[in-house]
Amino acid sequence: MNTPSQIVFCLISLLFSYPLTTAAQTITIPAPSSTQKPSASQAPAAPAVPPDQKAYDEARRIKDPEKRLDALEKVIKDFPDKFAGFQARSDVLDTLIKYFPSQTDKIRAAAERYIAPMQGIVVSSTGSAYVTVAAKLMEAGILLDWAEELALKGVAQYEDETARAMRRQRARYQDALGRIYLKQGKTKLAKKYLKDALKNEPDLATALIGLGQMAAQRRDHKAAVEYLASAAVKGPLKKDDRQLMEAAYRATNNGALVGLEELLDDKYRKLNAGIHFARYQATPKRTDRIALAELFTGSGCGPCVAADLGFDALLERYDRKDLVVLVYHLHVPLPDPMTNPATVERGKYYGVPGTPTPIVDGTKLSSAGGPREMTKGFFERVNPKIEAALESPALAQLTLTGSLEGDRVKAIVTVDEIKAPSPDLKIQLVLAEEEIRYTGENGVRFHPMVVRSLGGKDSSGFAVASAPAKVEWTFDLKTMRDELKKYLDTYEQQGHRGDSFTFSEKTFQIAPQHLSLVAFVQDMKTKNVLQAVHLKLDPTATASAQTNAK
Repeated sequence: MNTPSQIVFCLISLLFSYPLTTAAQTITIPAPSSTQKPSASQAPAAPAVPPDQKAYDEARRIKDPEKRLDALEKVIKDFPDKFAGFQARSDVLDTLIKYFPSQTDKIRAAAERYIAPMQGIVVSSTGSAYVTVAAKLMEAGILLDWAEELALKGVAQYEDETARAMRRQRARYQDALGRIYLKQGKTKLAKKYLKDALKNEPDLATALIGLGQMAAQRRDHKAAVEYLASAAVKGPLKKDDRQLMEAAYRATNNGALVGLEELLDDKYRKLNAGIHFARYQATPKRTDRIALAELFTGSGCGPCVAADLGFDALLERYDRKDLVVLVYHLHVPLPDPMTNPATVERGKYYGVPGTPTPIVDGTKLSSAGGPREMTKGFFERVNPKIEAALESPALAQLTLTGSLEGDRVKAIVTVDEIKAPSPDLKIQLVLAEEEIRYTGENGVRFHPMVVRSLGGKDSSGFAVASAPAKVEWTFDLKTMRDELKKYLDTYEQQGHRGDSFTFSEKTFQIAPQHLSLVAFVQDMKTKNVLQAVHLKLDPTATASAQTNAK
């Protein structure tokens, strides 16, 4: 049996036999348009070096170790979510090891920071950072006991990740074989392989559907409902499988479908039951700012699952007096019935490159998303930006009053005490539905704070000439429903990116009892948000909310 020291030695040997990759970058090199070289007068200007890379390059050129450390620390502080900031973390550690090997406390702190997750940087393996640090310490001959501990931790994480990947891959093979046997009528073999697939990947929808189909064939209605309902909360079932589930449910429920949606709700909530984060506790630096977190997402976007669940976690962590959340749906990459012209225009305003894209107080963050398992990582990229915003001063104060009378939502917004005056300021007024139940291709079932409309001509907001400024606007829910239905019908008729399709459900109905108003002041040129406020509408009375100046 190998000793821990032997394991570390083997690991380090392998480490130096292959290039170390701790972060993934994608570089696109355009193909030349012709084989002829352009003349000097036609040659395109060299692209400007991004400010983060420029600052990093300048820091690395500094000869004095202490001054270099100071410059690298500034890069990390100024560009916390850029690759240059990640590179600077590594260089700080290297500089300390090379020039200040006796300062082990600083080296350890720099190493721990290097290992810690970083906003916007996708690490190839969670264990790779441990191994990289262990190798650096081993080469320098310092903190060897800690280096051994880190290397062993890296080995354990690598083995765990590899085992999980192998189980997932094995499940796909078993699932494919099981469904082949099912079509061949070899039910005994089909059942064995499909159940084996679920042992390796319990959430594999195709295996669940196959077992559900088999249960329905043998009239085991209870088992059919269990398998098919478990698959349904991971993504929409095909029409035939949905009908099969409903028929099995009727057979166990006196011919009625009452309670089926609630059963699916319960299964979905259990699926995400482990995703929770601690409640926010205000720090002594907390100001009167209310932060605004916006998310561009799509119900057919697989990587949006982590982002959607991450925003659910933000709604759970913060009260609306601390954080206001808005979610804009887009037809990216697949048609999304919660999309509307206002959300599309808002996406164009921000120049959203794709989904998911989170934005905090007007600042666009990394678009990195992922499956359910990456929710924690997404949350940890976005949450620090929110906490920092809550310690920044509010640059305006808002009062928002709203009432619901029949199908009309009346809103009054007043802005005052503007501390960052600009000719580009606008009040943005949003009507959002607090939750919509709809299962798209990515399996997310509950969608919070869905933006339904924005106030102003063409949903463009209201210019602020001076403070105090007051805006009144009415959202007509009947008109909105009609326009949303027309928009979805037209989009369906025109096709999605040239392909015909049919929405499984058109979510144009609006629940008056689940509406909120959101107002915020934004500099439309810089995109900076000065202040935001949220108001839950009360169907029985006029409600009001305001920010609290300190």
